[in-house]
Amino acid sequence: MKFRFRFESLLNVHKHSEQIEEQRMGELSQQKKSLVAKIEKEQERIISSFNPGSKESESVKSIRLGYEFMHDRKKNLIELHNQLHSLEEELKKQRIELMKANKKVKTMELIKEKDFALFLKEKDAEESIQLDEVAMQIYNRTT
Repeated sequence: MKFRFRFESLLNVHKHSEQIEEQRMGELSQQKKSLVAKIEKEQERIISSFNPGSKESESVKSIRLGYEFMHDRKKNLIELHNQLHSLEEELKKQRIELMKANKKVKTMELIKEKDFALFLKEKDAEESIQLDEVAMQIYNRTT
């Protein structure tokens, strides 16, 4: 007699969905790393380009252009931070989905283990009955 888990296909489906959730989580983490790198690069760009009053001979127009450039950089930085915030929210939701998928798989595996333990118990009981029968037959032959 061979053990066959009756919900094996359901367990496989849950494992597959868990893998998909893990992949999605990895993709989101990678996007977050990329976005953080962009933010750091933008911050460095702002710091390196900010040099007010470095030249006394600068015209008002060039100063104004410099401040407009800085304003655009800061605006871009704020937009990147907003994207990062929304990505972190999405990551939080994805973590929850991954935990749900993990929980489903663990539950199914626990059910499988309990079914296997029950199978072993039934198999041991059958073997015990067979051994008892053999023992009775041997005893009856000797008497």
